[in-house]
Amino acid sequence: MKNKYLKLAAMAAGLLNISYANANLHIYMWEDSIAESVLSRWESENSQTIQSSYFDNDDERNKLMLNSQKLPFDIITLDNVSAGIYGNDDTLVRLDDLPNTLNNDKRWTQACGDYAVPYFWGALGLAYRKSKFEEAPASWKTITSPTEELKGHIGMLADTVETLLPSLLTMGYAGNTSSPYELKKAYEHTLEQLTDFLTFEYAISYIRTTANPQDLHIAMAYSGDQFALNNFLQEGDWAFVIPDEGSSIWVDCLAINSVSPNIEQAKKFLNYLMDAQIAALNAEEIGVATPNLAAYQYLPKTYLEDKTLFPSQEVLDKSYIDQRLSSANSTLRTKVIKTILKKYETQH
Repeated sequence: MKNKYLKLAAMAAGLLNISYANANLHIYMWEDSIAESVLSRWESENSQTIQSSYFDNDDERNKLMLNSQKLPFDIITLDNVSAGIYGNDDTLVRLDDLPNTLNNDKRWTQACGDYAVPYFWGALGLAYRKSKFEEAPASWKTITSPTEELKGHIGMLADTVETLLPSLLTMGYAGNTSSPYELKKAYEHTLEQLTDFLTFEYAISYIRTTANPQDLHIAMAYSGDQFALNNFLQEGDWAFVIPDEGSSIWVDCLAINSVSPNIEQAKKFLNYLMDAQIAALNAEEIGVATPNLAAYQYLPKTYLEDKTLFPSQEVLDKSYIDQRLSSANSTLRTKVIKTILKKYETQH
């Protein structure tokens, strides 16, 4: 974490040295979020290489996009809120002319808007090692009021909205609250817990880079991350749960950079990803919920009935789809998160 912003600055400088090549498509996305078989098939059929760069939280991506107006990416993964914001400032290409968009559930198409298409969706929750728990964690209190054995083995997320969500929900407040009082209470509680946390790095990134992955026992994560963790570690110990208090529902959208020289090929690639059979292959291999209703006929029953991917209506009723924060709310949260991370760094 101490080198987080230095790493971001270096990344921005390096990315600006990437030259566009019509033979390739450049994608900026989450790590482990597209199936190798899907990429291989595209590259084989189109004689075009897909080159990927990765971010591990939305704030990191947005900071890079704001600091570098002409990033060398053809396609960018955005949350639904950012898709709306960037779509309105000419950063993205309008995408209402892709035939396979009709395969998607309308609620997720609407969430991504006219300048992006839905890719995956899911919930924020807890990824945990089954070997460390007698029963699946049922509450966010598992990490906000941890046992002595769990302290020092908890992974958090460094995100304007998500970092405070466990404390807010366990206090009975809304995860997207704009109340300065409620945010202050969650901030104070999180500060008291800093020594309980092992890392604020995204669990998948942490596991891939640390020499001691066994030290992470539980982490804030996104539905489907458990599969990536198990695949990388070549084990089956990681599972996922959405706590009883509810959570936030996220939507990953794919957008095309308006300065891309490969707009038509990028559109063709997005349409390819929304093909029913390709979407099914991608979703099953990655282990994340697809918004593509036409893909369901090609997916196994075990996938479609997995409650970690498709939460029950009861859970959905207690959760909310990510939405744009007011400027004042966003500014306050950004200040709070920066302070939390700075204090965490001084203790580790």
